[in-house]
Amino acid sequence: MDVDLSHNELGKASSLITAISTLAHIRTLRLVSCTLTDDGFPSRLNPSKSLHHLDLGENDILSEKAVRNALQDTEIEISPSHSHLQGILNITFGKPGPVLEDWEIEAERRARQRKTSTTSESVFSVGSEPRKARSPKPSLQSSVSAKSQRAVASPPPPPVKEAWEIEAEQGLLTEGGRRRARAAAASAAATATAPASSETNVSQISTGISSLSMSSGSGASALIQFYDGPHATLKLPHSQSQPRTHARSFSVIPSSSSTNATDLAVPLPTLPLPAILSQSFAGSIKVLILSSRRMESSFVLPSTGLSVPALPHLEELCLDNCNLASEIPISQESGTMPSTSKDSLFHVIGSLFPTLSTLDLSYNALTTLSGVGPLFIPDIEKKRKGLTTLRLRGNRLTSLEPLEELAGHWKGGAGIAGWRGEDIDLRDNEIGRLPPLLGLLPLDVLLVEGNTFRVPNRRVWEKDGA
Repeated sequence: MDVDLSHNELGKASSLITAISTLAHIRTLRLVSCTLTDDGFPSRLNPSKSLHHLDLGENDILSEKAVRNALQDTEIEISPSHSHLQGILNITFGKPGPVLEDWEIEAERRARQRKTSTTSESVFSVGSEPRKARSPKPSLQSSVSAKSQRAVASPPPPPVKEAWEIEAEQGLLTEGGRRRARAAAASAAATATAPASSETNVSQISTGISSLSMSSGSGASALIQFYDGPHATLKLPHSQSQPRTHARSFSVIPSSSSTNATDLAVPLPTLPLPAILSQSFAGSIKVLILSSRRMESSFVLPSTGLSVPALPHLEELCLDNCNLASEIPISQESGTMPSTSKDSLFHVIGSLFPTLSTLDLSYNALTTLSGVGPLFIPDIEKKRKGLTTLRLRGNRLTSLEPLEELAGHWKGGAGIAGWRGEDIDLRDNEIGRLPPLLGLLPLDVLLVEGNTFRVPNRRVWEKDGA
């Protein structure tokens, strides 16, 4: 009998897994991509002897250590691909890797058994004599010299492991494994610097995770693991909108693809600016990636609002697939109750990040480009360099009037001093008219495929690579 529960958000399903795995005639249990966690997996599992294959693939949050602890009384073989070894429980874990032959899996298993046997021989039972080393068997040839015997007895040099083998042993071949390693490193660093009395606050911190995740200013200390120092890049994790459930569901706990404590501690709004500005590395951020942060499509601003620019060295901002509209809800921290209002998305971005050169707003819900013009025009007083790259693919734009007004600066050969663009991506929108003045913009690439206009002809706007 085979049971397949793959691609269901089971979460904490220890009782369900225990009940199914102990069925008398079960042979295969598949739990692929079920968002299983260490807490939700059974702490001790004694499956039926008929269970031959347990598929736990693509559960990034579930650790291999938790699986081994639960099945420590059962002979198992864990690999990224399905093995067919007889007499043991074959477990598929992690993301699919290269398909291994049965003889390769068996060879790896025996190698691990040889390593553990060397340590198990040194363990003595109470009242027993210690095991003596086996004496070497007498050589069949009496003429073998002592020198040759020593050469045979010497162990071979250990094999030199490649980088990917070391990463595989450390569990760093999957995104989930790398995220857990970063979280462990950050936790170890925090433990080394924190006083001993902080151990008493662990339970308080764990119980407060839900409240931290719902607060706009929380999670500041958790952002360090998402920062890439050598590239000055901060990439916050995705936060998908809560899926629709049965009408009787009344849970208020956020449901997302990543449910570990560090990800939940990151504020839910698309742009949690106070949490970012509280970091020690905030002044050096050059690239800010906020892709697919759809749980709460809003911006949270510091108490200074839009009057003071933030992130003085920011050059690239990615807000693709965030379900943003042309007017964005913004909440400004002031005391205990934030004040909420709406403002033009381009006006907010231009006020907060005047040093931007690349802006990605692809796959959102924008219907107008109102306010985008000033982002292209350099301004020395505001330290604005002017956008050179604007990506707006997959929105709901119907008109390009702001860009037409911008192109009017080049009418008569005047132009804007010190500015030259690179590319503007307007593909897959609902643009019904392509203004001829756009041809005056000093751009390398203008992409307009997938819109509703019929004039000018395709051969005209494809000329010169536009």
